[in-house]
Amino acid sequence: MINSARRISAVAVIEPFRLRAVFFDGTVKEYDLHRWEDHPAFSLLFRHPALQTAVRVAPGGYGVSWNEDIDLSAEEIYWNGTDVDFSDVNLIDHDETTNQVPTKTEAFFEGGCGCFVLIAVLGILTLLLGGRVYADLLGLAVCFLIGGCLGLLARWIYKKGFNAGRKL
Repeated sequence: MINSARRISAVAVIEPFRLRAVFFDGTVKEYDLHRWEDHPAFSLLFRHPALQTAVRVAPGGYGVSWNEDIDLSAEEIYWNGTDVDFSDVNLIDHDETTNQVPTKTEAFFEGGCGCFVLIAVLGILTLLLGGRVYADLLGLAVCFLIGGCLGLLARWIYKKGFNAGRKL
């Protein structure tokens, strides 16, 4: 059984083919992927360097993966990675590295707010050009609903591309 201290909580690409992994016990390791450059399992990663940004913590933190075919164990990174004194480095911004698809609620709310901002800007421009602007509560609610639906549509498209990228 893998020691729970050797489970990864976050991972990020810090430079081409170099990862920084943060373990649950607070250990920080940097790992050079070049050692796998000639290995057939990693050939896709080296042929398509942009794929390296798709790195994710595998379920349970027992490793990292890029897609269904390319992964690396936490043990490998722990034992063959370089120790990092995290007192002098900027640790990983967890939200930025997980790069998860937003929830439906977040997508709807952000889309609705975005639509409000667009309507406000158009209204201000109309006023500046000497026109009149009328707004009522129902119109604003409809605007928010339309924006929310557009946010959900954008989330669906993003999620579809996100999942397709993980299958490369």
